[in-house]
Amino acid sequence: MSTIRARFLKNKVTRWRESTYNSGDVYSKSWAVPVSFRCAYKSGGDIQRDNEGGQFQPASTYYLKLCDIKVGDKVALGISSVANPTDSAETVKKIVTKTTLVGSADMTIYTG
Repeated sequence: MSTIRARFLKNKVTRWRESTYNSGDVYSKSWAVPVSFRCAYKSGGDIQRDNEGGQFQPASTYYLKLCDIKVGDKVALGISSVANPTDSAETVKKIVTKTTLVGSADMTIYTG
């Protein structure tokens, strides 16, 4: 599945992560440099359970190779270099990681 999945990663997703500390203003949100990854995209998705056990209907589902995206990050379809998340950015609510028989890890990201 992993080598097959890689063939279908035709889109890009941009990830923003909230920085842990801003020396200029410790009370404001600051974001780390945005990073883009190849992905496949689907609007919506099947009902999922988040880490707290609550059910939610995903706004978007992204299929990627294993990368540096965590629950709580903001993601948006497309490539962006702006410092703050765009209005279309959604919060990552659940990540499912699986390792295939080939030994390469894939991940599925659900946003809400």
